[in-house]
Amino acid sequence: MGNLCPNITLINSVLNPCLIKPRPKKTFKYPCPTWNDPFCVLGRYHEKIVNQPYGIAFITQKGGACQAARDALGNISNEFTDKSDAMCVCVPEAFSLIKRSSWDRISTVGGLFNTDSVIITEVIRLQKCIIDKKLGVKDDRDEVIKKQLTPEGGWVVLRAKEIDIATYAEMVAAISPCLSGICDPTNISYFFTRYLKDTATQFGLQLPKMLDEWIKLFEKLNSLVITIKSPSGTVATNAASVSSKVRANQKAACTGKLCVGPGISGFNKKVANAIATTQALMNMQKAASDSAKNALALAMVERTKRVIKTSESIPDASFFVNLVKSGKLSKLEDIGQAMQLTTELPEAVTELGGLLSPIAELATGFAPMSEKALAAVEQVIAYPWNKHAKELQADSSGNLKKRLPLKDVNTDVSNLQVLSESPPVKPGNFQYDSGIVSYNRWTELSMEVPCMKKARSKFELSGFKTFYDSRQFYSCKSGPQQISWPDHYIPYIKFRVGSTDS
Repeated sequence: MGNLCPNITLINSVLNPCLIKPRPKKTFKYPCPTWNDPFCVLGRYHEKIVNQPYGIAFITQKGGACQAARDALGNISNEFTDKSDAMCVCVPEAFSLIKRSSWDRISTVGGLFNTDSVIITEVIRLQKCIIDKKLGVKDDRDEVIKKQLTPEGGWVVLRAKEIDIATYAEMVAAISPCLSGICDPTNISYFFTRYLKDTATQFGLQLPKMLDEWIKLFEKLNSLVITIKSPSGTVATNAASVSSKVRANQKAACTGKLCVGPGISGFNKKVANAIATTQALMNMQKAASDSAKNALALAMVERTKRVIKTSESIPDASFFVNLVKSGKLSKLEDIGQAMQLTTELPEAVTELGGLLSPIAELATGFAPMSEKALAAVEQVIAYPWNKHAKELQADSSGNLKKRLPLKDVNTDVSNLQVLSESPPVKPGNFQYDSGIVSYNRWTELSMEVPCMKKARSKFELSGFKTFYDSRQFYSCKSGPQQISWPDHYIPYIKFRVGSTDS
């Protein structure tokens, strides 16, 4: 197979073989006289001259290589003609860069300071040439997003603006001067301001919407703490009152051995248990008072609002310059450092967890304590006196029967009200991750192209034989070949609220 793109503009095309111009040749002699020459001298010979060919020649004309290619490719010739510039210029240059390992000089391994901006410019030019000529660039972007950045299992995934080769070039141009100690705050701020504005647009309303739900939850917590504070104080006061009344009743009614029987003593134990349980609610009342006094839930609301404000704001130039000079932003993987949300959100969650802790203890501890107190009170109210009638008959004065299970005692105990609902808080894990993922990009080259070969043809005419060497075009398959372009990158933030088992 000849060259894919022969460096010629014209070729020789054979038109037709033809006999070389005849030349005179003596053939035979006739004795005189002859019919044609009756007056020739007798005894002499007349020579007859015959024109006879002695070889084969070829008539050729100059022809265009493009037309020869069209003739060879037929209907698909226009496709090749349209793409010939890329196939004959851009593609070989791309393979030359790959062969010299130039791609490695724009990888993320060496950091932004070591990136060759000249190579980046060449890559952008060659890639544009390939795309403009419709050779195409493929990628596995969808597969990477599906595998690594799909919001599932409770995860919230925020994708920042994608870093393509052009964005990468801008980032290098803004940061690399700092290598020589001459940082340009204007250029650095200009790049990151535009990048973060585009990122904020991609984040959209997803983050504020979630944080607004947090704010609603914390406001509800605040209302609940205030609600718990009042009734728990009432419960504790009533418990103290009931305790003094029970002791007075026992002193008046349990004279002698009237209260040593299993019925009376059992009842006394249940009353004592109910009182002790409800008195424990005094601690709950204090915890609720402390939470309300310190406005913990309201502090959580304000802290969440600060996160929203941070996500919508862009730092000044000094913030970015300090990141570069301190080495915190020296390679592509560090791009998250420029997004304040990557540090603000985890810090805020830690602070919110500290504010939530006493409220969560109040919420988780209140429900079982309430259930226990109610159960103890119900046991007092539902005590089976009919099983212990004989013990009551021993009370000739009637005080035991009238005073120990007195209606006022039962009423006071049954009025011990506790909240049966827990606050809408379920302590869980906040899982967080940020970074970048990359996806591969490539161009596949496979198409019908004109190929050239030398042909040796045999010609025969009027008994003459000869060979002719010519160049011929024919349709052949080029490829498959692959150009691997530098990766593109997607910075991300993802998190979820809930158990690690979910």
